[in-house]
Parts: sequence; structure tokens; C-alpha cells
Amino acid sequence: MLDRRSLSARVYTNSSRNGFFCCTCILFDPNDLQKSYFIQENITAHKNVSEYCQSDAIPSAVVKIVQDVCQNAEDIAHLEENHRMTSYFHKSPCLKSSCLDIILTLFISPIKFISSLFVFKTANKYIDKVLFTSAFARVMKMKHSQIELQTKKDAKSPLKKLCYLDLGYRQIMDSLLGILCLFLLSWLTSPQDIASLILYWTKTTVISLSSILQWLMGSPAGLKLNAQLNGFLGSFFKYNIYVWTTYLTVILEPILATFLQCSLFSGIFGFSLQLSLLQDIVSLMALHIYCFYVFASRFYYFQVYTLSSLWRLFCGKKWNVLRHRLDTASNDIDHLFVGTLFFTVLLFLLPTTVVYYSLFTLLHLVILLFHTCITSITEWVINVPIYSMMQWLIRAKSVAGHVIFRVHSWEKAPGSTLILAMQVSQFTFSQVFTILNEKQRTMNNVHSVWSKIIKKIIKGHFV
Repeated sequence: MLDRRSLSARVYTNSSRNGFFCCTCILFDPNDLQKSYFIQENITAHKNVSEYCQSDAIPSAVVKIVQDVCQNAEDIAHLEENHRMTSYFHKSPCLKSSCLDIILTLFISPIKFISSLFVFKTANKYIDKVLFTSAFARVMKMKHSQIELQTKKDAKSPLKKLCYLDLGYRQIMDSLLGILCLFLLSWLTSPQDIASLILYWTKTTVISLSSILQWLMGSPAGLKLNAQLNGFLGSFFKYNIYVWTTYLTVILEPILATFLQCSLFSGIFGFSLQLSLLQDIVSLMALHIYCFYVFASRFYYFQVYTLSSLWRLFCGKKWNVLRHRLDTASNDIDHLFVGTLFFTVLLFLLPTTVVYYSLFTLLHLVILLFHTCITSITEWVINVPIYSMMQWLIRAKSVAGHVIFRVHSWEKAPGSTLILAMQVSQFTFSQVFTILNEKQRTMNNVHSVWSKIIKKIIKGHFV
């Protein structure tokens, strides 16, 4: 309902087709338009606000909605020049500073300083790739880009002010979740106990993997594998498991408890940092599984690629690298004989390779699924608009984006007055989230490795 104490009206007049004069009166509350960040953004986004308000953009939009409400609203299709809505669009109060801005700045400034330490580049692009494979470094870079975007000293806008409030509230929520996790884990257990539990799970995985390899070196599920290749691959991976055990005992075990303690205390700066450090710990513990997967994947890819090339040889085709197409090729009998020999050998060795490739691909996918889940949670914590969500839940007019017209009174008579009540209406939460995400440009579109995963696994490409 409209508040009568702050009620305003705007009247549009026009000559009807029958020669009579009709008028349309729109009742609205100017405060509703002033409070909404989204409505004010549509006005202040233009370079010259006064010219925008004096143009026919606003009245024409009103006329269009009125025509949809009432069939006979064509009588007001042309507006008189002296009837505008300019006096009701003053400078938005959304841009005013307050004590809340100072409090939010106190929360944001430490994160801005720490995250700036992770924004650097070396002369070698490969070193950059190694340094920023860390989930912690990626999260810090994302936080830095968010803060830089919202604290940039350029033209202010109501929607940018809303994004800044979201950034501050989001950091407060992130820090509160991190501190809660810190106290909860400190009360329930200790970093030393967590480190011992992680090492126990890892060593159990090592023992289980050794048992599986020993089983594969025999006749797994009755399969007749190539004895020589099977023995070579089994011995190779078992030796690397021994290296992995040494790596866990000598390098990780002494520093794991300290690393976990630092990870817990990083919760002061955000729960998202704790999650990213958890990802890094899992990556360090499962480093050799990734190495096993890379070796098995490359070996499998080499065999599949060679078999496909030899198959084209038999079909009288060859791959044109320059034109990226298949061309006809003529081959003599010697080429076909050597090709048949290699094709037969590789084809009979392929099942042995597939067994080991399937094992380590499955282990890699389990770890990848864990990383995907943690990354999704981290992305949500970093990008969720907390302030806007709270305003949306309490149905505040600050996140209103639509305007609704309701017919207040109207008589079908010449010269009658059509009275409309205009009220603001909220966006859906998905619309609010989409608009703010486009404004902030911080939601990283994580390349989904799951969309074409079957095709990549069959071809032996990295997942």
C-alpha cells in the first residue's frame, strides 16, 4: 500500500479521439524510487541525468504500461511537453557515506594488503603456472580483484555502492565462519591429532594401492594380460609407491601439524582461505597419484594415437597437418607390412595398458571430485551477496527493481480520469545475484572438466 503521508501524483493530459480531454493520474511514493539501488542505477548510469529525466524515456515507459493495463489508454499516447517526471528524481541517497562504510573498510583493508602480496608475475610463464596451481594463491588473487574493482577511484554509482556493501558483509561472514571453524576444531581436537589422522588415511591408501597392484600383476578377474608389460608396469608403480611413502614420512610428516595449525589460524581472514589450504594439503598428499595418472595417461595416449595412425595407413589415408583434414595416400607393400606388425603388437598390449590407466584415472577422478566440491563451496563463500540477500529476505525496497501499476479508479466516460497506483516490486533472488555478478565480474567460470569427461578419458587426454 502507498503511504499517504508521502504520496505524490503526476497527471498526464491528452486530447482523445472524440475531442474530449482525458487525464491519467499516477500516484506513487518518491521515496520508493530513491531507496532502490537498481532503479537509481538505471538513472545515474547515464552521463547527463537531467537530460535523461527531461527526455520522453520515463513518460513513454509509463504510457506503455498504462496501455497494457487499460485498453482505452491509447488516448494518452502523446504527452504534453510541460508534463514531466523530472522533479521526482533527485540525487540518490544511495551514494551517501555512513559509519557502516568505515566499519566495512576496517574489515576489507587487511585482506587487501595480504592479497596484494600474491599478485605478481615472474619472467617465466611456466614458473607462474607452478606458483598459481595453489588453491590458496588463486583465492587470494580472486579476493584482490574483488577489492580492487570495488575500491577503484572512478565514478560512483548506486549499484557499485551495493556491491561494496556486499563485499564488506561477505568478508565479515567469511571471517566469522573461519573463526567458528577455528574454535570448533581447537575444542574438539588438535592439529597434531588431525595430522596423525590424515597420515593414517594416506598410509592406508598406500597399502591398499600396493595390494591392488599386486593383484593386477597376476590375472585380475581372469584376464590374460601381457606378462612382460604387466610385470614392468607393476614394478614401476610399486617402486614409485615406495618413493611416495618416503616422501610422506621424511618430508610431509614433520611439517604437516604446523601447516594445519597455520591453516586453522588463517580462518581469521576467512573460511574460504581455510578451504583453499585444505585443497593444497590434499594436493600435496596425493601428489604421486597425479604423477601415476599422468604417466598412465601419456602411455595410453601414445598407444591409441599410434593405433589410429596405423589404421589410417591401412585405409589409404593420412592426416594433413597443415589443412587439418584426411587426404588420400598411396603406400607400398613394405609400409603396409611394417604397419601391420606394429599394429598387431600395440593392439595386444593395449588391454594391459587400459587396466592400469583405468585404475589411476579412477583415483584421479575421486580426488578431482573432492577438489570440485571444495572449489564450489569456496566460490559461493567468496561471491554470495550477503547484504543484498538479507535485504531481499526482509523485502526491503533497496533491492526493488520492478515497477507495478494498479488501477485505482477509472470510469468509461469522456473526460474521465484514470487513476493508477505505482509501486515498486522486488527482483527474484536469481536476478539480483545475476546483476551483481555481472557488475562485480568476480564469479570465475570454472571450466567444467565433467562436461566432456568420457570423450577425454577415451582419447587419453588430461582431465
